[in-house]
Amino acid sequence: MARKATEKLMALLLKERSMLKEGALDCLADIRASKEAAMQALERTQPRPGELDEILTLARRNAVMLDAVIAGVENARHRIQAAARARKSLNSYAADGRARHYSESHPDLEHKA
Repeated sequence: MARKATEKLMALLLKERSMLKEGALDCLADIRASKEAAMQALERTQPRPGELDEILTLARRNAVMLDAVIAGVENARHRIQAAARARKSLNSYAADGRARHYSESHPDLEHKA
């Protein structure tokens, strides 16, 4: 029984790693309940120490990948925000060295002919 619980959890951790590598972040929540159930089943059994080491190695590897994914998403978000700000304004210098700031104007008053 212990080996079956260990194999189930390891398979789920490998599946999670595959999802992280493929960028299937929306699917990670789908296996969360299965992982929790497999961990609870593992707690009720007596796995061998080597099996626990394998599980810990897989879990740590996934945690490192998940941290990298989170950092990548944050970096992309910051770059998108910077691009949006750059589109709305421009800082430049005139020939005499004075700073000039150009921005998208949004007039509050509409002029009609």
